Amino acid sequence: MAKKELIEKFLSSGRIAVAGVSRNTKKFGYSVFRELKKKGYNLVPVNPNLSEIDGEKCYPSLGEIPGSIDALFTVVKPEQTETLLDDLRPDIKIIWMQPGSESASAINKCANNGLDLITGECILMYAKPAGFHNVHRFINRIFGKLAV
Repeated sequence: MAKKELIEKFLSSGRIAVAGVSRNTKKFGYSVFRELKKKGYNLVPVNPNLSEIDGEKCYPSLGEIPGSIDALFTVVKPEQTETLLDDLRPDIKIIWMQPGSESASAINKCANNGLDLITGECILMYAKPAGFHNVHRFINRIFGKLAV
């Protein structure tokens, strides 16, 4: 599947687990959660060190989330992404690893398990409306690097 199709599939997922949400408003884990929530995405925050974030229950692991999860977004250290993949739920079929969250091992785990994977892209450039990230989209489009 082409990257454009994978991105569209991910963004149309019903319920997305976000691993690496943070209470620290200066961290990307907080920014991405807040921005995607504002855009209307159905997110489930995951962080073993938080019980809630912005009034929403935060789960310590993927396995403790009730109900089904369609997709996983990671904004954690690569070794934490690898651990998440070791305990991946069977209902998660597509994963987006924010740049800096991926590793060769994590990418191989996805490939070996037939999972759809997006790497090398910032989710905020594609989650509509893109807002400020339209500037990044424009620059990437000029240089032929925009997937969508």
